[in-house]
Amino acid sequence: MRASFIGVLLAAISVWPATGYTHHSFAASFDVDADVELEGEVLAVRWRNPHIEFDILTVDEAGEEQIWMIESLAPSGLRRRDIVDPFVSVGDRVRVAGNPGRRQARNLYVSNLLTASGEELILRGANEAEPRFTDRRREETGATYATEGDGSRPELGLFRVWSTPSVSPFPFPEDVNPALAFTDFPLTAAAREILSDFDAIDDNPINNCALKGMPTIMEQPYPMQFIERDGNIVMHMEEYDTMRVFHMNASGVEPVPGILGHSVGRWEGNTLIVETTHLTWGWFDTVGIPLSEDASILERFTLAENGSRLDWTMRVTDPATFTEPVAVDKFFFYVPGVEVRPYECTTSG
Repeated sequence: MRASFIGVLLAAISVWPATGYTHHSFAASFDVDADVELEGEVLAVRWRNPHIEFDILTVDEAGEEQIWMIESLAPSGLRRRDIVDPFVSVGDRVRVAGNPGRRQARNLYVSNLLTASGEELILRGANEAEPRFTDRRREETGATYATEGDGSRPELGLFRVWSTPSVSPFPFPEDVNPALAFTDFPLTAAAREILSDFDAIDDNPINNCALKGMPTIMEQPYPMQFIERDGNIVMHMEEYDTMRVFHMNASGVEPVPGILGHSVGRWEGNTLIVETTHLTWGWFDTVGIPLSEDASILERFTLAENGSRLDWTMRVTDPATFTEPVAVDKFFFYVPGVEVRPYECTTSG
């Protein structure tokens, strides 16, 4: 993660997975200090967003049968790693290891999976993690592991599908220690009070597939595409099937408040500049930092000359929340063949 406050060093970020666990704050939902290893038979598989889930039947040390729900990446996350087929099926016997859930008993977010065929998949923090059940790891390929973009189609300009590689900085905090945030975040007294009262589990604004608003939706790691439509630019993001409209000729366009706000765009050379106001979502992130309806956001999308890379920066100004503007950034690569797929988020249970 790289998130810089203008004139302030950000040092209050805790732990988040390298894969971008975006449905809710990872450490609030899973115990990052605990490690569980299980073996059992797969009873059911749910291939869906925001996370693939499968149930396994295990036997504990007392000989009692237990059913554990195992969570993994979203389908798009697997596609971006070139894992395109279901990696588990009903009836398979598998071994898993990962972090146990805080929200419910017998829930595990899997980091290592030994499939029925004997292949080990590293499904979280794959850039650093090592094999656990075998002496070898699967060769990691796909858009997630791209180290540079493809520059063969400069004529496409901005209007193509963009991917977030694992080397791109994660722009928002996944977990905030309120005690540290009081000194390391440029928060107003009112924002600090809201953060102190925030419950990371019960108050998460995207629980149960609730939509993400601006600016948080920009953290999404899935494919996104820019489209020209009726003289405007539409940014289609896979997560939550989000469509942001950038009004390129705002004359006579009445702003409509909403969770994505009202966005006006203009070109400066190879940089698309977007100003967004009239925001109603109420949050800067998903871990308790608020955002008022008076906030304004300035984004810059800068295209590499050969079209291989898109750099993004965002400056958020909100005197009700921050004592000075906040800036974050990330970048995208062009990886041919990647598509924006329907998200169709489904809650558990």
